[in-house]
Amino acid sequence: GFKNGEEIVSVLSLPASMSEGFLFFATRGGEVKRLRIDDLPGMRSDVFKVMDIESGDRLGWVLTTTGENEVILTTAQAQAIRFRESDVRPTGMGAGGMRGIKLAAEPLLKIEDTVVGASVVQEQGVLVTITASGIAKQTPLSEYPSQGRAGSGVIAMKLPGDGSAIAASAVGMPGETLIVLTSKHRPKSLRFSAVPAARRAGKGESIISLFGKEMVEAVVTFQPLV
Repeated sequence: GFKNGEEIVSVLSLPASMSEGFLFFATRGGEVKRLRIDDLPGMRSDVFKVMDIESGDRLGWVLTTTGENEVILTTAQAQAIRFRESDVRPTGMGAGGMRGIKLAAEPLLKIEDTVVGASVVQEQGVLVTITASGIAKQTPLSEYPSQGRAGSGVIAMKLPGDGSAIAASAVGMPGETLIVLTSKHRPKSLRFSAVPAARRAGKGESIISLFGKEMVEAVVTFQPLV
């Protein structure tokens, strides 16, 4: 069982024949790590440690990468950084991470800055950013320059005047389906292309009706069974 507040943050399906590639980890505090898939111990019934995470931080995302991918991290304070996964040196089981993005020391909003999205860059894809109040936009990934890791990144959205920060982000192709999830466990599905388009530093528009104290908490890309 789980202990000390542990929770599942990601579930991946890896083909039994897959021995190459990497797992890319990103924490809420902006740390990243890359682990070779062939360093995993294989099928076993007990749990094992894959990353040493600092006190006060927690794991947020686990991605599969080829070794040639780029990744993009997005923060609550509307910054995003895109960099090559090769900028993150692979380390062994249980080792700690390294800085992926520098979070705002003095947030513009009364909300502590944190990473809210981590995705593998797709050529011709778009990045959707959405605030807790349901304001969203999509922007081509081509507008996000590739940089070295550990910087502050670039502006990813002009935050609305309601004081809400970015709640989540996702990368996808225009024809793929995005699912928005709220604090009341209510989903809304729509095409990436149906999200209002805007420039990287532009404003978004409301894409979901929220009621009472309901807030957007996450977005995921729908993955059909194959």
